[in-house]
Amino acid sequence: MIIGGNLSVYSQQSSGDVYSKDLLPQINQQGYIDIAKSNVTDGVLFRAASISTLTVRSYHLQTGFLFSYSNQKSIRLNGSFLNLSGSFRIKKVLFEATLFYRNNPFSAMIHETNWGFMLACNSRHLSITLGDNYRIYKFTINPTPENNLKSVKSIRIVEPRNIMYSFTYFVMPIDHKWNASLTITNFDYFLIQQETNPMGACKLSYKLTSRLLLYSELWYQCAGVTNLQANYFGVNIRTGFVWKIN
Repeated sequence: MIIGGNLSVYSQQSSGDVYSKDLLPQINQQGYIDIAKSNVTDGVLFRAASISTLTVRSYHLQTGFLFSYSNQKSIRLNGSFLNLSGSFRIKKVLFEATLFYRNNPFSAMIHETNWGFMLACNSRHLSITLGDNYRIYKFTINPTPENNLKSVKSIRIVEPRNIMYSFTYFVMPIDHKWNASLTITNFDYFLIQQETNPMGACKLSYKLTSRLLLYSELWYQCAGVTNLQANYFGVNIRTGFVWKIN
């Protein structure tokens, strides 16, 4: 399944394993907490995410919800997504194809939705994901009269094509008990950046048991990487877990 843009083998069956138990659904529960600060946040922002994955053989149905808490002392839903994916092998290389839908209600006025697909592949130390998404920004209430748009009930801004990418290098083999990795990507679970606004992430993970994995990540966001000088945008510290329930 795709975790933060990287193909994880934590919940995959070994190739060639065919047992009757593979027909039974497997459930993974993931959760994490973000502490974030950027040029658009008023102080420090706290986010909490819940992500559930249902796996039957090589097919995965994944859904997630993101909540935020700021110094305005309000808790609000910041994002949700639904992924439908399937994994397959070509020779010894594991691939995963994913169709996804993401919804981000930025405010009472503006919502962002994304539809798209991704294709990810793994090697022993490298994970690569490439994709494309169709983005829609929508005003959910009438625009202000100052813009002479008061007669329009909804305004949409459509971006028909946005390239998605993620490149991750793992210090140890991907399915090792502990690992460290470096990632360059323009998307996360609930966020898809422009192609020219990549993010960098370093991650540490440890399998506490065969069913429980703990991880910690440090993210750095920049803006305008194609300019003469890339601008700082924000940083994010994440701590989370992946629990294989059955």
